[in-house]
Amino acid sequence: MTEEEEAMFLEELGGFAGDYLGLRDDPEAFLSAILENGELREALARADTSPLLRSWFTPRDEGEGGWVADSQRSGAIGKSAAGTEWSFLGVHDQNETFNGIRATGREVEVRGYTLMSIEPTDEGESRVQLRRYVDWVGLYGQLGLSVNWRVPLPHEVPDLP
Repeated sequence: MTEEEEAMFLEELGGFAGDYLGLRDDPEAFLSAILENGELREALARADTSPLLRSWFTPRDEGEGGWVADSQRSGAIGKSAAGTEWSFLGVHDQNETFNGIRATGREVEVRGYTLMSIEPTDEGESRVQLRRYVDWVGLYGQLGLSVNWRVPLPHEVPDLP
């Protein structure tokens, strides 16, 4: 994470920034905290996703700046990970910020899940890992786009051996 990204992350964490700073260098304590504290888990997922989403879409009034967690579908995943299901409610009214697409004016609901775990590094230590999974196909559909999974083929068919 760059210094600028970390500054945005800490700002987005708000009152949880101190908790994060105190825990980030102690993976076991961090794991314990995210397994037990749903509000911290939600704050981490929001801080990880919200700034970029707001750069693409103007938040609607719901939630915290358009970001809403589903606490009923979030929590511990076994003994070494936890996750938060979330949605971002916005309007695609910013020109060419999302994949160069002109603003459509459409309301969108970006749905995702952030998985938080402790993983080993190459140096034999542990570190906090956040992975975000986003329903991109659902978002593209809301913007009127389609996804083509077909592999491009050359115009001429190659000779078979």
